[in-house]
Amino acid sequence: MQIMITNLPPDTTVDSVTELLHKDLGLHAAHDITLAPGLGERIAALFRLDAGDAAVHAVIEKLNGHHWQGHTLGASHASMFKE
Repeated sequence: MQIMITNLPPDTTVDSVTELLHKDLGLHAAHDITLAPGLGERIAALFRLDAGDAAVHAVIEKLNGHHWQGHTLGASHASMFKE
């Protein structure tokens, strides 16, 4: 399933999102991370998580409101995108 993280800092890279997900949050099943630059100030990232609905919901809850590099993150299902 895909999850979108919003309100990332402008200097966010795929490597920094990987570090956030894998090292900071322990989400080693997260993969296929891509960035959407938005308007240059609020970057969004999309990633896949090979997990069931309950686990995906828990990850979204963990990411929503998470403070990272001076930003409060948002997260949601990204099922409207092609998987």
